[in-house]
Amino acid sequence: MRPILYISGWLGNGIQSASYIWLQKYYTDLYCVGAGDNVDLTGLRATVENILKEHPDCLIIANSYGCFLSSFFLHEAIWINPALFPAKSIPEIWDQCTEADVKTWLAQQQERDAIQKANTNRHLYFPVESDGDELIPDHKSGIFTDNAPVLIPGGIHRLSDQQKDEYLKPLIDRLLQK
Repeated sequence: MRPILYISGWLGNGIQSASYIWLQKYYTDLYCVGAGDNVDLTGLRATVENILKEHPDCLIIANSYGCFLSSFFLHEAIWINPALFPAKSIPEIWDQCTEADVKTWLAQQQERDAIQKANTNRHLYFPVESDGDELIPDHKSGIFTDNAPVLIPGGIHRLSDQQKDEYLKPLIDRLLQK
């Protein structure tokens, strides 16, 4: 079976995050990168790049802000409630956000957009989106993928284990069988 690289979201707990713990119930070959509160993703991008070089067949599963980090790579990924434009979404929820943080995110978004502009593999990303997401009401995943999102009815930004079992696990299993 293919390995999985999980990328947690903004202020995510990496290997202690609920989604990573949920993944451990079903999958054994796991790697994890915690996005944490890193505004400048340069170091984390290098970490992800190294993991992808070591395990080119892995499936990325990214959550929220982790989807932004994942979007720098033209690599198969499941995006859970993607926060693809942190310069807009994070200042709305993080009261410590500075003007410098927003400028950094805007510069990174432009860099990512240049990468994505050349992307002819729009089938690589598989969004899973809650229709009642209180933090990111407009995920805009369709900008980067031709795959229709798996919609979680009545879902909020943080998925329950039951929602992960019902909506996320079948998608993961299908992609791991490729």
